[in-house]
Amino acid sequence: MAKRPPLPRAASESARSVAHGGEAGADPALPQSPSPSGSAFRRRAREEHGKKTAVTSRDRAALTRVTRRETAITAQGSKSTSASHTTTPAAESVVTTALARKLEERRTKQRRRRVHVRMGLLAALVVLLIAVYAVGFSPLFALEAHRITVMGAQAPVDAASISKDLGSLEGTPLPRLDSDAIADRISAKDAWIKDVEVEKDYPHGLRIRLSVRQAVAILSDTELLASGGAVVSRPEGQGEGLVTARIDGVDAHAGRVEAARIIEALSEETRTQVSEVVVGKAGTRLVLKSGGDVEWGTSDDAQLKARVIAVLLQRQANHYDVTDPINPTTR
Repeated sequence: MAKRPPLPRAASESARSVAHGGEAGADPALPQSPSPSGSAFRRRAREEHGKKTAVTSRDRAALTRVTRRETAITAQGSKSTSASHTTTPAAESVVTTALARKLEERRTKQRRRRVHVRMGLLAALVVLLIAVYAVGFSPLFALEAHRITVMGAQAPVDAASISKDLGSLEGTPLPRLDSDAIADRISAKDAWIKDVEVEKDYPHGLRIRLSVRQAVAILSDTELLASGGAVVSRPEGQGEGLVTARIDGVDAHAGRVEAARIIEALSEETRTQVSEVVVGKAGTRLVLKSGGDVEWGTSDDAQLKARVIAVLLQRQANHYDVTDPINPTTR
């Protein structure tokens, strides 16, 4: 509790004077009246001093109340501060424990998620391995020889022979079969085969589509000239009525290609009038069955030359020249 402020000296002395009934000497704080009626003056002075003393007492009481209030507030603040200091460690402990629990739960969830992901990947890998084995190594899609189908074969190409040759692949899973390799194998077996398409017919078959060459001329007793300049074997009884092709003094392969292009450009009617096609250094010449000949030149503009010679052969002549199909001549 705060100390009371000391009273002013004059007020103290006035109080003592009043307490003694005013018998003491005059209050130094009061004005000295030269009037003989000093008692009335002193009475008024005492009244004024009493008012001042009452005011001072009220101030003291207000100051006391304020001081007590401040003291109470300070004490309460001290208690609150002490309490806060006392409870802070426990609160911090609770917060730390809750945070640790949440972190542990998060770590547990992450571990479980990683385990699930790994198990999923492992399961997918196992399924993939099983699928690879089932498709590529098991008999689930194995080739069966009786399910090999050959289409487009015509004499002298034998479809049964091709199926029999491919029978050695029986039991091989279709996904492991190389279609291009099979096509090359078939083409290499017979020169008559121009083109091969291989299609896998799941679950156990193969479809083979063939394009067979057409013979256009006779090269010898054992060989025929086929489309594209290919040389094929001459089966017995084949080649009757075909034109004879002769390569004279030029590269054999290039000469055969040139002869095949010219013969294929001729119409069926014109072919029946030609007995021989001779490819030489000076160009190509057609020998007619009538005894005449046709100076052809190169195989350039073969289609146009074929149309021109078809018209010119309607005229009787011994020599026809279509080296320049725009300006053909006869004699």
